[in-house]
Amino acid sequence: MKIRLIILILSLLSFLSTGLGGYLYYATLQESYQHQAHAAADLRTRILASHMDSSLSEYQKAARAMASLVRLKTALLRDDMGSLEKANEMLDQFRAALEVEVCYLMDSEGNAIASSNRHDADSFVGKNYRFRPYFQQAVQGIPSTYMALGVTSNRPGFYFSHPVYKENSLVVSGVVVIKASVNAIQNEVEQIVDGVAVLAAPEGVIFAASQPDLLYQTLWEIPISKKTAIIASQQFGNSPLTWTGMTKTDPQHASNRAGTSYMIHTMEVARAPGWQVLYFHNLDVLSQKAYLPLLKASGLIIIVITVFTGLAVYFLYRVASRDIVRRRQAEKALAEAHANLARRVEERTADLKETNEQLNAEIAGRKRSEEALLAAKEHLQAIYDASPDMIFLHSADGQILDVNQNALATFGYSLEEMKDPQPSDIIGKIHTREMTLEKIELTLQGQTPHFEWQAKKKSGEEFPVEVCLSRLELVSTDGNAKKPGVLAILRDITERKKIEEHLRHSQKIEAVGKLAGGIAHDFNNILMAIMGYGELLRIKLPADSSLREFVDQILVSSERAARLTQGLLAFSRKQVIDPKLVALNEIVTTISKMLARIIGEDIELLTTLTPQEPIVMLDSNKMEQALLNLATNARDAMPDGGRFSLETGTAVLDEAFSQAHGYGRPGQFALLTATDTGIGMDESTRERIFEPFYTTKDVGKGTGLGLAIVYGIVKQHSGYIDVSSEPGRGTTFRIYLPLQPTADKPVAEQKQEESEAAVGGTETVLLAEDDLPLRTLLSATLKSHGYNVVEAMDGADALQKFLQHRDTVQILILDVVMPKMTGLDVWEEARKTKPVIKVVFMSGYSEDILQKKGKSEFAANLVMKPVSQSALLKKIREILDS
Repeated sequence: MKIRLIILILSLLSFLSTGLGGYLYYATLQESYQHQAHAAADLRTRILASHMDSSLSEYQKAARAMASLVRLKTALLRDDMGSLEKANEMLDQFRAALEVEVCYLMDSEGNAIASSNRHDADSFVGKNYRFRPYFQQAVQGIPSTYMALGVTSNRPGFYFSHPVYKENSLVVSGVVVIKASVNAIQNEVEQIVDGVAVLAAPEGVIFAASQPDLLYQTLWEIPISKKTAIIASQQFGNSPLTWTGMTKTDPQHASNRAGTSYMIHTMEVARAPGWQVLYFHNLDVLSQKAYLPLLKASGLIIIVITVFTGLAVYFLYRVASRDIVRRRQAEKALAEAHANLARRVEERTADLKETNEQLNAEIAGRKRSEEALLAAKEHLQAIYDASPDMIFLHSADGQILDVNQNALATFGYSLEEMKDPQPSDIIGKIHTREMTLEKIELTLQGQTPHFEWQAKKKSGEEFPVEVCLSRLELVSTDGNAKKPGVLAILRDITERKKIEEHLRHSQKIEAVGKLAGGIAHDFNNILMAIMGYGELLRIKLPADSSLREFVDQILVSSERAARLTQGLLAFSRKQVIDPKLVALNEIVTTISKMLARIIGEDIELLTTLTPQEPIVMLDSNKMEQALLNLATNARDAMPDGGRFSLETGTAVLDEAFSQAHGYGRPGQFALLTATDTGIGMDESTRERIFEPFYTTKDVGKGTGLGLAIVYGIVKQHSGYIDVSSEPGRGTTFRIYLPLQPTADKPVAEQKQEESEAAVGGTETVLLAEDDLPLRTLLSATLKSHGYNVVEAMDGADALQKFLQHRDTVQILILDVVMPKMTGLDVWEEARKTKPVIKVVFMSGYSEDILQKKGKSEFAANLVMKPVSQSALLKKIREILDS
């Protein structure tokens, strides 16, 4: 009985100690797992928030860069098709470069006027987004980052807005916006499988989640009033904003409706105040992870208990029955010896088997490592060769060690040839080997030079590249030693240089155009005064007066100055034009008769007309002037005679044309080609021929405006002009004009014959002109031809005097732009009291300013300054008699 009691007590103690040890082991293991899970979850939360901050910062920088572009500012200022087209091109380029969903431009009222998705079914153009907070902040001068569900596209996105300021001003003229997809952050949070990760708005609405069914639900329960306000803002579309059922039990823990407990990790998104990245870790899963190792160890624990209990029983039996033990000692010793021998054999066998298995595992592991290394090498080589850039690997002394396939294809060398070139073989004439080694030395010192370089192909052709150098450590073939080297990444920037040069040329032309438009009004007023007083003086002088010759020279010089002003306006695309639908073949046929007289008998004139009859929207007079200038230029290029030909046709411009020439929009165009067999020109001359005042003629033999005017006329008709020429091989100009539908019929122009003499009258005229000398001249002219004149010095004065004399005044002669009131405003006010009052408008301003002043309403009654006295009198008589 005593022995049984002792055995029972020992068994109970054994089980109790084992249970206590298992519990302590479980508790320690659970705490360790919780600590590890907490650290891992915290790190993931920080990484997600950091990635968010980095992305938001880069996109906001891109929005700021877009807001500074001149083309976008111009589109907001002018609001014409040409400016909007250029703005759309810039938005397309930014969208492609940033790989975002859409880039768009809004005016100060929130209307989207240009967008990279303008051709899509859900285009933003014409939509108003002034209710969006990102617009409201940006229009007040504050860049904004906003996350929401698109009201047009119904797709979630990150919105980055930035104010667009007027040139040299702090006045906001519009807002530029980049909308980036949330796919990147959504994909990143979906990688998390052992918890729940969400991106939540300040109000707690889930915008991205590792479990997509949580999207657009509220993380915590919020009041009905706040929920109603969020729905009304349309930030998350029409989502009902249901509650997830999650409730916080303390700042770091929460539970859902099912009672599952979570540990919370929160990180603020620095670039989006109030937005948070939250990570919920399931505590029940952590407990299971801690319990499983204990369960796996239970078998070992049972064995230990069994051995411990057996030894205890053996000890008790030995104490209680020593005789039995003595009798069986020999038998036991023999059994133990046999067991020891079997155990040793078994252990040796097990050791040999384990060693063999370890060796096989090591061989298999090394084989897998070698296969993985080979696969990684092939993967890297594929990336290396697939790169669109040219990649060079240099030693410290400048020797080329390796290049990728794109570099070989671009330079035209084989790999063996590329590894041992002469310096002059691959670098341009303006560079030397010493300059190359200097860049490599700077790189080896830790710098990362980034510069432009002139490279040379095997064919001898030179082309510009952008170079980025960085230091790296080269491993020797035996893998033991390292030595410094240089990685060079080259990018062909030929197309970019063409675009930059085209942009610089356009900016230069625009600057001259602004200058011409700025001086046109005042200069035309001065010229009109000079010409008018000159005509009056000529009338007053006797026919046999010797002074008439001087007066004639004044008038001739004034007319030349007027033509010069019109030439500048034509170049700057600001001259007044009257476009109509016309047949291009008819224009060429009409002008060819005049060209035959101008170019002379020693130059053969050929015209080739296409049977397709291209219809274009043109001002015929201006296009005839352009052809006249081209013919004059061709005549000067063929002093010994030659051939000048004009040819019409059609052409389709595509993206390939735009990339090759740096301009042009896709579509159908009428093509007008002018070719001469003259002396031709070199590249440097070709690049400057459209610049105003640039000429290769001797001093006094040319103004340098002929081809500049041609350029301006073509551009003002939304066309393009291209020139090709080589010294000694003649020159060809190609003019592309937008082709109109053949269903539209051209309007035949009616050219009226001008009467010889100016006709006066006895009517009362109200003359409003703010320029005193010019007003005095016009008043004297009108009075000398029988008219009664009421003078006004500005718009307000004109309206006041009209109201005083409305019963007698029969026609108004108004300057379009005047202080206090414009001419159009005066006419509209006058018609309220006298609807039948007639009007003649005068202006010396350029076309763009007149368009802003409502030119379409008074174009038929408009006379452009400077105008001769006879022409003005005929216009007045014509309107009075109409």
